[in-house]
Amino acid sequence: ADPLISGWGADPDQDGKTNGQEYFEGTGAQVGEQETARGALYEASEGAFVPVIWVQRSVVATDAAFDLQTSTELDGWDDVESIVYHRQGEGAIEHLCIGPKTPPLDWDRFFMRLVFRDSESPVQ
Repeated sequence: ADPLISGWGADPDQDGKTNGQEYFEGTGAQVGEQETARGALYEASEGAFVPVIWVQRSVVATDAAFDLQTSTELDGWDDVESIVYHRQGEGAIEHLCIGPKTPPLDWDRFFMRLVFRDSESPVQ
């Protein structure tokens, strides 16, 4: 198999989502896409907000995993420990609210992204 077409990091339909992300979310590479992830603030405890990414997950994608990465300048990304702050299900799809376990100290420039991988693959 050609990893540029069928690999976890490949994007053969050039929609900006990798095969791994589409598998994790339960969307297909050949189907018109909808927004399945968005950034927000989540109140983790009274008055304490954390930046999060809401993402949908297919409940059958048990072999898919993700790593949360953060950046302050978009020129380099750091892996950070993540936590699922909230989870709600809708049949075959569930929605996860994922954020850093330790909130950022500087909010002026703070970016997050999820990197999707096979759960058997080592963390990058």
